[in-house]
Amino acid sequence: DSYRGDSVKVGIIDSGLNYDHEDFLDSSGNTKMNGDSKYYAYNYAQSKWEYYQASTHGNSYLDDSLGHGTNVASAVASAINGIGGLGIAPNVELYIFKVTNESNGYEFGAIQCALLEAVNLGLDVVNMSFQSYEQAVSYNSSSMAASTGCSTTLTSYLNKAYNAGITLVAAAGNYNTSVPSYPGSNAHVINVGSLSSDGTTKAPFSNYGSTIDIVAPGYVNVASKTSNSSYTNTQGTSFSAPLVTGAIALYKQKN
Repeated sequence: DSYRGDSVKVGIIDSGLNYDHEDFLDSSGNTKMNGDSKYYAYNYAQSKWEYYQASTHGNSYLDDSLGHGTNVASAVASAINGIGGLGIAPNVELYIFKVTNESNGYEFGAIQCALLEAVNLGLDVVNMSFQSYEQAVSYNSSSMAASTGCSTTLTSYLNKAYNAGITLVAAAGNYNTSVPSYPGSNAHVINVGSLSSDGTTKAPFSNYGSTIDIVAPGYVNVASKTSNSSYTNTQGTSFSAPLVTGAIALYKQKN
């Protein structure tokens, strides 16, 4: 009860944030999202990545069109304000890195940019609730095609972040498979699986196997992108990971 993540810098690499949501406002009614948060977009005409920084270009560039990033950030940093929910570490300095394209696909190049920026900003913990596989996987009606080289594409950037002192956390995946997912199965990344709703066994959807480092609750009620006062029940390793990220933030503050 003595710790809330104060002064710990946490980065969420995801689909952006519903930054005006009541659970992401400070006591003055301003967004808790740090002004150094960035959205990365590829300039095809000049063949390069460009960024739009919240404090320079406006918060709207970080708006969450998918909703996933808002759910993830909520598990870490929803405020203690007497309404809605609350995050594991609600007082962290929250940095949002939006890395999805117009089709809501996660871009490797944008993720690389975000990892480098995390190093530049001296972040303490970075959450990555996404994954790719080098062989196709499926579970029920959901499937993901193979992505050649996904185990190596981010490796040097993950290593740079790790060597800079950043703790890296990733979601293991929701395909009930032992097939390794990345970046979770990369070296220096804490790979998080999900517990069942009663907390006693593996969640039915959760990936498993030797590359899983830790498990955490996988069923959450979190802030939603639908409106600035809406919430949603959801499930997945994507939300187990930020619970671990939040716990690490508390540990970082204490130690």
